[in-house]
Amino acid sequence: MAAPSPVDRRVSGARLRVLLGAWEGRGPAYQALADGVRALVRTGALPLGTRLPGEREVADTLGVSRTTVTAAYDLLRDEGFLVSRRGSGTVTTLPPGAGDRAPATLGTVDDGLVDLSAAAPTAPPQLAEACAAALDQLPRHLDHTGYLPLGLPALRQAVADRYTARGVPTRPDQVLVTTGAQQAIHLLMTTLAGPGDRVVVEHPTYPHAIDAARGAGARPVPVPVGAHGLDVDLLASTVRQTSPRLVYLVPDHHNPTGTSLDLEARARVRDLARRTRTVVVGDETLTDLTLDGPPPRRSRAVPPTTWSCASARPPSPSGAACASAGCARTRTSSAGSRSGARTSTSGRPCSTSSSRPRS
Repeated sequence: MAAPSPVDRRVSGARLRVLLGAWEGRGPAYQALADGVRALVRTGALPLGTRLPGEREVADTLGVSRTTVTAAYDLLRDEGFLVSRRGSGTVTTLPPGAGDRAPATLGTVDDGLVDLSAAAPTAPPQLAEACAAALDQLPRHLDHTGYLPLGLPALRQAVADRYTARGVPTRPDQVLVTTGAQQAIHLLMTTLAGPGDRVVVEHPTYPHAIDAARGAGARPVPVPVGAHGLDVDLLASTVRQTSPRLVYLVPDHHNPTGTSLDLEARARVRDLARRTRTVVVGDETLTDLTLDGPPPRRSRAVPPTTWSCASARPPSPSGAACASAGCARTRTSSAGSRSGARTSTSGRPCSTSSSRPRS
């Protein structure tokens, strides 16, 4: 049996009935109920570490006998999808090994196949030309040691201009350029969360964000993303029940589902951040990747507890020639703040920007 899962939230009988939908089918009722709950756990609609309602409540809500619910729970315990212990009730989990993530394998792919193991396309045809253009500008940046801990001034100015154009006045001295989006996420996780803290993430989500949270000693708490995007109702209840140190979201062209939050959902997330004073990290690294249709609509209102990760394509070179050579592929990750501008741990405004794409 899997190790007992920590209890991160609870689900009511009424909510479980909604998630199950039309669960009844042919065969024994307990088997159909177990199949429905198992499917919810596997797809993430019923996140791990969720305390299920008691057998009597489920029986009353679904209109079945308590014996049916008991048999379904027993079957799921035997399979490793539920674990029960005194004081914590019955909690969702996974059988040993079921949640392990296989190491990424990057290599050549046979013709006619699409490799979905990593969001890393081949280099665009403009890359060589961009490298040459950046190399031509290199002499402009050879009149000093090259040590620029905060990033190339021209790039910091470009990032600040972009935020200002979006309605968040930003100065270049409020921008910190990182070596990539992954480093920016790592800085946010290690700055805002620590050992034992909870970090709410979407399920599924960008895997290296989970790695960054775990690297900081924090515990990721998943909230499912379905065909219509993030379950904002479950997000709100999860935040209330777990009091996380931060919430990490990908609101635009979500990785990997491709969904985007609409204006109503964004407004609800902002309101949740204000009411609970929860830090929300909005990773907008993929915002500019709209392939068809209108781009995601975003409000300029920034709640006082929101950090923003955005995407930009600065026209000037970044630090060294190679860092900005692929400007057609550049992604920027930047950290927003509790004050509506950008704030570092020392209290002075800052923004974290990456000059290279992540995969």
